[in-house]
This record gives sequence, structure tokens and C-alpha cells, in this order.
Amino acid sequence: MKKYLILILVILTINLNGQKNIRSSKKAIKQTSINKVSKRNLYNLKDTINYKNFEVIYNFNAGDVKYSSLDSTFRRSYIDTSRIVKFGLTKEEKALIYKIVKETDFFNLPNELEMRTDMSISPSFSTEITITIEKKNHIVYDRSGLIRNGSIKRRFDKIEKAISNIIFDKKEVKKLPESDRIYL
Repeated sequence: MKKYLILILVILTINLNGQKNIRSSKKAIKQTSINKVSKRNLYNLKDTINYKNFEVIYNFNAGDVKYSSLDSTFRRSYIDTSRIVKFGLTKEEKALIYKIVKETDFFNLPNELEMRTDMSISPSFSTEITITIEKKNHIVYDRSGLIRNGSIKRRFDKIEKAISNIIFDKKEVKKLPESDRIYL
């Protein structure tokens, strides 16, 4: 019986000393940027920017639909004409796009996205996105929607969807008639 009692006391003593060591080592580790888990600041962009130096150009199907935040114009093409409406992006919309640009590491996407060769879509539609932040400019062009690399496709689709959702949700765009162009 004494053996068991001594064994229990030894185990408790070891356990208590271990707990003290763990607590003291936790206090000794100070929170720093090295031991915090954080996302890296992609391509050295500031967390806060001056949105006056932030531009977005969304160009679908070689100008059938084009939006430029530089001059705040949206253009939709029709068979014999095109219509232009003006609207700017709000600071919140720019902040959302900027956040997704960082999350998707947009500036490190290839300029022209490699398409799959095992299938094709006819007609195919192209999408070109240009982002300018402070004096950094990057253009990404997808000519088919059939992006070969799945990771790149998800990144591009995320930024494309965010921008197109913002643009097509604007009341000025909703008031425009749909394009009468037909593709065969």
C-alpha cells in the first residue's frame, strides 16, 4: 500500500511541477509578430490605402461590357450602338475589392491565364481585369473561362465575381436594357 501511495505522490509532484513550468513558459513567450499567426502582406501593399490611387477596369468580351473606375464609366454594347452610364465605386466597395485583391494575391497571377486544351466553348467570352494600386498596375486576361490551373481559376473567379457583382448591382446598370447582341 505504501508503494502505491509513494507512486501517486511522485506522479502528482511531477504533474504539478510540469504545470508550473508550462505556465511560466507561457508567460515568458511574449506576443510578437514572429509568433503570431498572421497573413503576410501580399506584395508589400499597405493595410490602409488612399483609394484615390485605386483603380479597377473590368472588361468583358473585348468591350461588350466595360467598367472603368478611372473615369467612372460603364459601357454596354448593342448591335448598332453602345450606352454609357456614370457611377463611381464607394469607399466600401473599393475596400472589398482591395481585400480580395490581397486575399487572391492578384498581382502574382499570370497576365494571361493558360486555358485548358481538352475542351472548348463556342462562343467563348474573355474577361480582362486591371487593378492599379498606388503606382502598381497589373492586368490579368482570361480568354475562355476554361482556366487550366484550378488554384489560379479559383483566385481569378473570386476577384472577377466580386467586381462583377458590385458593378451589376448598381442601379445605373440595372436600368440599362440587356444587350441585343447574339453570339452563335
